[in-house]
Amino acid sequence: MTDIILAGLTAIFVLVLLATEALGATIARRIGKGVTERKVERDRTVHVLTSTFGLLALLIGFSFSIVLDRYDTRRADVIAEANAISTAHYRAGFVLPEGRDLQRSLETYAAARVVYGRAGEREREALEVEAARLRSAIAVASHGIDARANSPLGALVVAGVTDVLDLGVEREANLQAKLPWTVFMVLVGLSLLGAASMGFAYPIGGALRTGSSLSLFVLLAVTIIVIVDLDRPEGGGVMIDQGPMLQVAAEIGSGAPDGGPAPVPAPQDAR
Repeated sequence: MTDIILAGLTAIFVLVLLATEALGATIARRIGKGVTERKVERDRTVHVLTSTFGLLALLIGFSFSIVLDRYDTRRADVIAEANAISTAHYRAGFVLPEGRDLQRSLETYAAARVVYGRAGEREREALEVEAARLRSAIAVASHGIDARANSPLGALVVAGVTDVLDLGVEREANLQAKLPWTVFMVLVGLSLLGAASMGFAYPIGGALRTGSSLSLFVLLAVTIIVIVDLDRPEGGGVMIDQGPMLQVAAEIGSGAPDGGPAPVPAPQDAR
């Protein structure tokens, strides 16, 4: 989602909440609420209002915690995969000439993973198919080294290739894992119910009530939109940094002489 779409969704949601509150206040005034209401009835209405917003706050807290943890996981996946590719590329340089084909396959794969990380949700399905094909090519290129796997160096090369293949699949799976839209529908539904309850509980009010409601609804809308943006970081205000993968792709793509190992890429960290 782009910044403009997110801002538009936030504004629309705030307006819908304000309209829902006004609807609740209109219903309350038509049935005479606020003028002849008894204390027991008012207490019951306030209890419904506080329970609704309490449940909404609990669901928002759980949802925010889940998407923030997934965002950190996806960011760590980029770093881990970039490090695995650079390590496998470096190790392949010690088993030349067999390792040169493996190095070329890893260079192509790293460039493709940069494109994958920057792609939108619609383009990712085709890119994942291409990534699977490139991983197969890496596996085929490593077959020439399998005969040396009994040596310490050959075993290290094969282990590095295995890490690349495993982390690629893991990164794609973590990127596909998202909160179900049912959760967002429940968040929106509880927000609307809370807004209607506010209007119904306090039908009589002026600019002060409108200002307080507007502040609450803006905070509520922004929080839910941030949850959506964190859960689907293909654009908008929150995106996963592809810097580590871009750096590794540039470094190993610069190539190495066929007579020796590739330059050692700069180490990455998760901070």
